[in-house]
Amino acid sequence: MDKSHPTAQAVAVLGDRIVRLGQNDEIESLARARTRVIDGSGKLLLPGFNDAHVHFVDGGLALTPLQLNDATSADEFARRIAERGPGTPEGRVGFGGEWDEDQMRIRPECRPKN
Repeated sequence: MDKSHPTAQAVAVLGDRIVRLGQNDEIESLARARTRVIDGSGKLLLPGFNDAHVHFVDGGLALTPLQLNDATSADEFARRIAERGPGTPEGRVGFGGEWDEDQMRIRPECRPKN
């Protein structure tokens, strides 16, 4: 992220801040007895990216989704939906769902009983 040093072999972190980038020998000189070393094996390492924004309506709707992706059967799936019904105002639609239709097709225990 530094145009004058587009790549680096090592990074020094103090607390939660990156304090220095450089070559291995430069950064190793900063190490102390309790230093944690992570070897990236020559791979590209990037700082974490955190997108901390939310879209108002979608974010609000996501606060109380009906969790269905870990339902272990079609009966469990239906039970969870039925339990949500009484708390849903008349004329309102439930949002969310968080379910995986592929799991319901693949897993025999999730298929509806005849």
